[in-house]
Amino acid sequence: MPVLCLKGHNYQSRACHSIMINSGLSEFVSQNDDEYVKNAIYFATKGKERLSKSKYARVYQR
Repeated sequence: MPVLCLKGHNYQSRACHSIMINSGLSEFVSQNDDEYVKNAIYFATKGKERLSKSKYARVYQR
């Protein structure tokens, strides 16, 4: 299950941002609210085939 992250100013959003970037999963990090909604819609509708080919699938198939 992918996690979408919204970069922000509080501890939780900074920690999520850091984990995602350092894991090579920057495509799941959004810079603002509009981008977050856009990414959520994309991954909910068309992202299934994208996720199967992504780094995310390779990281978690081990």
